[in-house]
Amino acid sequence: DVESVNDVSVTAKDTSSIIASVSSWSVASGVGGDAAMAGSLGVSIARNFIGYDQARASVPGVGVFANIQNSSITASGNVQVLATAQNLIDSFVLAGSVAATYSGGASLSASGSGVYSVNRIGNHVSAVITGSQDDITASSVSVSAVDESKISSIADAVSVAIAVGGFGGAFSLGISL
Repeated sequence: DVESVNDVSVTAKDTSSIIASVSSWSVASGVGGDAAMAGSLGVSIARNFIGYDQARASVPGVGVFANIQNSSITASGNVQVLATAQNLIDSFVLAGSVAATYSGGASLSASGSGVYSVNRIGNHVSAVITGSQDDITASSVSVSAVDESKISSIADAVSVAIAVGGFGGAFSLGISL
């Protein structure tokens, strides 16, 4: 039993956050009199999870829970039950690759870069009063569950290939997922 001359407040708040910055760079060059070759590959992977395991399955029982259960409350003020999730994932993922060749004869350059970024927030947010509905006396009763979670993600891939020579070939590929 709870008796109060003021307010009665039950609050739960989760402010878990992930700030991730992932980058990879690869550079290759080749110089030759008759022939030159260069190859370069850059890859970045970011996997950010709140409320999920590495297999991307939600984790049971993870969340924000505020509750009054089987209780008698008498308050001169207000009764508030509030659950708030303010999770944040801020992710920046970059992969870059540069390949350059120079020769008097044949010149070949190949460059590739790739980015894979997955960001997930999975929370159960709950505010409840159970088994106590008839046993609460107050000026007002407020029950709220709020999810203000945010994901901000930037994923970029940059690739450059340059081949200079009597006969030259260049290939470049950049992929962001």
